[in-house]
Amino acid sequence: MAAKIYGVDDLIARCQEAHKSGSDFPSIWDRILRMSPLVLGIPIKVVLDSKPHLKIQLINGQKICFGQDGCRLE
Repeated sequence: MAAKIYGVDDLIARCQEAHKSGSDFPSIWDRILRMSPLVLGIPIKVVLDSKPHLKIQLINGQKICFGQDGCRLE
């Protein structure tokens, strides 16, 4: 059973921890993000600094941006 996520900071921390542990984005999406009530919609592919990224919209208007180096909140 997945751990409860209480806020955006907790969601980001869990994603960063999973990435540091070697999880790829599809695993993070399936185990953490997809079922979170904070996530609004599916990942969108974007290019930033000539590198591919995925952005996930959150219900509070912020976005999580995933790249090769992990994730960050925008």
